[in-house]
Amino acid sequence: MTTVPDAFEDPLRQYAGRLRREHAEAVCACFNALLKRSGVDLRQNHATVLRLKGLLARLCRLRKHRKATTFLFVLSFCLVVSGVGALVLRYGNIAPELAERFPWMGLAGVLATVVGGVSMIPLKRRGTMLDACIADAESKAGACERLAWEQARPLNRLIDWEQPTELLRKVLPLLEPDAYFTLGRAEELSTAFGWDGTLDETCSARCVQSGEINGNPYLFAEIRRQTWGTRVYTGTKTIFWTERVRDSKGHLRTVTRSQVLTASVRKPIPEYSSETRLVYANDAAPNLCFSRGPTGYAGQRPGVVARFRKWRARTRLEAFAKDLTDESQFTLMANRDFETLFHAPDRSDERAFRLLFTPLAQQRMVELLNDGKIGFGDDFVFVKKGKINVIAAKHLEELSPLLDPASIRHFDLSVVRQRFLSLHAAYFKGIYFAFAPLLLIPLYRQLRSQRTPFAAITRRTPAPWEQEAIANDYANVCFGHSERFATEVILKTSFHANREDDGGGTMIVTAHGFRTVDRVDRVSVRGGDGRIHEVPVHWQDYLPCREKAQIEVLPTPDPQEVPDADHVDVWRAEIEAAGGLQGSVKCRRRLITYLR
Repeated sequence: MTTVPDAFEDPLRQYAGRLRREHAEAVCACFNALLKRSGVDLRQNHATVLRLKGLLARLCRLRKHRKATTFLFVLSFCLVVSGVGALVLRYGNIAPELAERFPWMGLAGVLATVVGGVSMIPLKRRGTMLDACIADAESKAGACERLAWEQARPLNRLIDWEQPTELLRKVLPLLEPDAYFTLGRAEELSTAFGWDGTLDETCSARCVQSGEINGNPYLFAEIRRQTWGTRVYTGTKTIFWTERVRDSKGHLRTVTRSQVLTASVRKPIPEYSSETRLVYANDAAPNLCFSRGPTGYAGQRPGVVARFRKWRARTRLEAFAKDLTDESQFTLMANRDFETLFHAPDRSDERAFRLLFTPLAQQRMVELLNDGKIGFGDDFVFVKKGKINVIAAKHLEELSPLLDPASIRHFDLSVVRQRFLSLHAAYFKGIYFAFAPLLLIPLYRQLRSQRTPFAAITRRTPAPWEQEAIANDYANVCFGHSERFATEVILKTSFHANREDDGGGTMIVTAHGFRTVDRVDRVSVRGGDGRIHEVPVHWQDYLPCREKAQIEVLPTPDPQEVPDADHVDVWRAEIEAAGGLQGSVKCRRRLITYLR
C-alpha cells in the first residue's frame, strides 16, 4: 500500500481550512502570470471599456428619446386624423344632428389639425436627427468594442483547456489527469475493472476528462441523453344546430345554438437531458455492490418533525435487519446516524462494506451529508458495482468536466479576471466534493490497483467517448443549419486511426435526430345536439433521420507539448495552405481537430 496526501481524510475541514485558500492563491498566481506573459495594457483597456460604457449609455438615452419622439409623432398624427374627422362630421352633412348638438366641433377640428400638423414637422426632423445620432453611436460603440477585444486578445489567447486541471494538480497532487481520454485508458477500465462504457444511439458524450488517483483510473463525463416523453395536442370544432323551444308566453320558436367541442390526443415526443457522472475504479472490495441516493434526512433543522422522520427511517431499517426471511443478510452498524443518512440496505457483502466504511469513515460521511455550507450536503447518488464506483451529484449538473476557455474570455480585462477566479473556484469545489464521498474511504485512498497490460500500452487513439466529445464541439458547425432536423441531435462516431498510434485519424460523425411530419387525428366527440362529431386534432409525428460529417484529428507534434493559441494558428495556416479547411480549427486539450 502507498499512502497519498490526506486531502480527503477530513474533506470539510481540509477544504475550508487549507485547500480552498491554496487553490485561490494558485489561481491568482496563474492569472497574474498569464497577464504578465500577455503584455496587455490594463490602463489602456480600462480606458477603452469606460469609453465603451459611455457610448452604450449615450446610445441607450438616444434610443429612449427616439421612442419618445416616435410616440409623440404618432400622437400628433392621430390628432390630425381626429381633427379632420371632426371637420368632416361638422361640415360634410354626414351627421347633421351631431353637428347641431356640438356646434364647437368645427373649431376643435381646426385646432386639432393645425396643432397636430405643426407638431409633426419638428418631430419628423428630430426623429431623422436621432436616427443619424443612433447610427453614429452604434458605429462608434462597435468600433470601440472591437478595439477592446483586440486589446484583450493576447490574454484571451493564453486561456486554454489545460489550466483548470493543472491548478487542480498543484493543490491535489494525487490527481493525475490525462491529456485526453484515450483508447488505452478505456480498455484498462473495461478489462481490468469491468466498466461497461457502451452508449447506444440515444446517448452521446458531450465532455470527458479521465485520469488516475494513486494508480486508480477515474473518468468524468457529461452525457447527453434522448428519451421519449409525451405531449398533449388539442383540437377544437364549433358546431351549430337549431332547437324548437317554448318561450315564456308558451309560444314555440326556433333558436340556434352553438358549442365548441374539444378533443385531445397524447403523442410521443423526443426529450433531451444531460447528466454528469464520475466513474472511479478501485480493486477494494471487488465483490461488493450497493447503491444509495439522497434521503432527505440530512441537513435538516433540529425539530420534532425532523427527529420523527429520522426515527421512522431508523425503525424501518431495524425492522428490515431483524427480518430473518430476507436473503440480504443486512445487519445494522453501531452508527445509526450513518445507516439512516447513507441508507444502503441493498449491500451485497456486510463484511466488505464494513471494510470500506470504517468507524472514522462513517463519521466523516455523516458530517459530509449534514453539511450544506462548506460543501453541497446530501446531493449525490453513490453506486458501487464490483470494482466500479459511480457518483452522480446534483451540483455536477451545472459543472462541466472541462472548463471551457470561452466562458472566461471577454473584452474587459477586469471581467476576465473576475471570471477566471470565480469559475476556477467553482470548478475546484465541484470536482473536490464529487471525489469526497469516495476518497474519505481510507482503503480507496491507500490501495493502489494492480497495473494492467493496457496501462503500459500507449494507445493514444481517442476513446469513443472522447471522439463523441470532439464531435459535439462541431455540432453547430456541422449540423446547426441543417433543415432536416427539427430536434437536437445525438452524435455517434467511427474512427479510422493513422497507421502510427499517435492519436490522429479520420472521424466519421453521424447525427441522429428527428424530422417532423404534420398529422391529423379525428376524434369522435358527442355534441350537445346528441350527434357524434369528428374533431380534428393536429399533431407532429417525429421520424428519425441521419446526417454525416467528417472531422480530421491531428495529434500534437510532441506528446508532452501543450498546444496554445500560437500552435493552433500555425496549424490553421498549414491546413488552409493545403486546401483542407472548410470549417474551423479547434484545440481541445491536446488534440487538434478541423472539418474536412
